[in-house]
Amino acid sequence: MATFGDNVNPVAIKPPLLLDHMDGKLGVLTGWRLEHRIHRDIPGIASRWLRLNRLRVLQSLQVARSPEFQDLIDDAEEFGVITFDEADHLEQTDIMFSARRRYDQRAVHVAVSLFRDIANDDVVLTRERADTLSKIMDTPAVPVVVGSNIPPDQQQLADSLGVATIITPRLAI
Repeated sequence: MATFGDNVNPVAIKPPLLLDHMDGKLGVLTGWRLEHRIHRDIPGIASRWLRLNRLRVLQSLQVARSPEFQDLIDDAEEFGVITFDEADHLEQTDIMFSARRRYDQRAVHVAVSLFRDIANDDVVLTRERADTLSKIMDTPAVPVVVGSNIPPDQQQLADSLGVATIITPRLAI
């Protein structure tokens, strides 16, 4: 009777490829876990950090996009309000929600991107996604990056682009 090990050629296994594969799977798991935590805590985060209330999640790992929201995206693309690439990037946004600003009760939309360590590309991408959401919804949209670490240069970029940053060590995984 042959065992699994009998059929494996030890020379054929390439450890760097195996490690890259494992690193990729762990990255996906880490991202999913981070998104799950943020989704669970998003009402409190929006209230405390962003001064928003009446939150309604439009899209996240936990909430499937509604047909009405998908129609808005499709119509905006069809009528040239946004490009195909903008629609595609928007669909990859980790969490999107509508809310009201506490101080004036004006409707706003929020595009949240989750990263363990926030980099320049992450800040710029989040700004672009919020701008696309604003075009579709015809309201102000707030870009937010959430993570456990942001270097000073990336924080300066976020500040200059109007991207809110929420840094919390609780998200370190």
